[in-house]
Amino acid sequence: MYHEGNRALQDAFGSRALADRLDEKLRRNQFNDDDAGIQKPKREGENQFTLACMTDGDGSKRTEYRFDEEVVISVELSLDAFTPDLELAMRLLDRYKNSVFTIHERLEEHYDPTTKVARLKIAVASVFIAPGKYSWMICINRPGVTYYDLQNDVLPFRVLETGSAFARYEGANYGSVFARYSVQKPTP
Repeated sequence: MYHEGNRALQDAFGSRALADRLDEKLRRNQFNDDDAGIQKPKREGENQFTLACMTDGDGSKRTEYRFDEEVVISVELSLDAFTPDLELAMRLLDRYKNSVFTIHERLEEHYDPTTKVARLKIAVASVFIAPGKYSWMICINRPGVTYYDLQNDVLPFRVLETGSAFARYEGANYGSVFARYSVQKPTP
């Protein structure tokens, strides 16, 4: 959990034993079923998440993906106070809880007015999120007005290193996304 720089500071301030104890108590090598999603009963009159979970394309819950697989988030929203400008807002957070990218999806085309529910499956392209540990900040957003049911640091998942172009640098922090780029010959 700690790199050489962390250890040097811990030794300088006499906090290595405390850091080791925190690591022992807080570290988990695997996610458990509770990490896989949010599920809660509907509250009348509110805009809220009733279900949000990490899944595969078939809807089975999971918390680990190969770097060459789509990362899928299944969401069900109860929208009793629906307005046409509502959005699902999702921000990917890296292991340090820094923002990686944000998705805003308008809910109008996903909303069923008879049930007052919107259901979505958000799929992030394969070979885009770099191997590492991530989570999401999600909410129902009414741009410029308010947001509903903010959920911070939820739906943790891991992208596994299973043969990316950077596999030879295992253990190095090479960022959170794989850039799509081209190399062009300069014109003389």
